[in-house]
Amino acid sequence: MNNWFRSTPETERLLAQERAVLGVTELLSEAMERRGVSRAELANRLNVSASEVTQRLSGERNLSLRSLSDMLHVLDFGIEGRLIDNHPHSDTLPLKPRFMDWPGENFRYTTTGVPLRPVAGGLAS
Repeated sequence: MNNWFRSTPETERLLAQERAVLGVTELLSEAMERRGVSRAELANRLNVSASEVTQRLSGERNLSLRSLSDMLHVLDFGIEGRLIDNHPHSDTLPLKPRFMDWPGENFRYTTTGVPLRPVAGGLAS
């Protein structure tokens, strides 16, 4: 079988982008499905066009962290994440939990070992 993928720094960078885009759009699609919200309804809640939402979900438009946050917010979800070390070494220090005191005690950022997933209510439990 012919190997069609040539591993170069550029192709690895592009593959990392596609993995991130696919992961985030899958989360958004899951959040929409859980809430029973169509693309048109999401667009209405965000006060943007339906084509804008379609472009965001297809990866045709750059999805900023702010627009991702807005989309999750109107669906009453938040997000939790973790770092994945692509080059783990035995001498690497383990990541420690990081806690934030804003906007209150129910908000936290931590490395949990849990895959990126929507969190109901917008706050990590």
